[in-house]
Amino acid sequence: MKDNGRNCALGTAAYKLSDWASAIERFQAEVANVPDNELAWIGLSMAYLNSQQFEESKAAAEKAVAIDPNDNQANNLIGMYYLNKEDPVQAKAQFMLAIKRDYNNPMAWYYLAIIAREEQDNTTALANLMKAIELAPSFRPPYELSMQIYASMGDEAGVQRFRKALERLK
Repeated sequence: MKDNGRNCALGTAAYKLSDWASAIERFQAEVANVPDNELAWIGLSMAYLNSQQFEESKAAAEKAVAIDPNDNQANNLIGMYYLNKEDPVQAKAQFMLAIKRDYNNPMAWYYLAIIAREEQDNTTALANLMKAIELAPSFRPPYELSMQIYASMGDEAGVQRFRKALERLK
């Protein structure tokens, strides 16, 4: 997509500076000019999410999904909406849908692991974390959560295995 007014570029720059208000303003301007700009809708959703405007975040992510139903980031943002609304059942359903649409979605696997962990299902959580690591080997949070789970289980060997893996990522 061509960013004629530089709104996407400026929105992204503001987002990187954690200037949510400016990011929202720029992404809103972009989607007003180019309503089918999926990337602007995703940027808008992320800026809303970071500014705790959850309903707006979900609505923007749903616009992106309407443009491309298989967009990983948009689908994950809807799942994150449900996590922020403390609705793990809907969040799990959304992340499962995201995986159904793209099995190779490491963030969906990671968030499913978080949900499984909250459900006290360490076996599923660890399996989901391994899938996330397999798909995105340099993504640190799955290693860190794996260490926490192994520590809670009293499995020091598991903790050390993931600690060493993390050290190799540096």
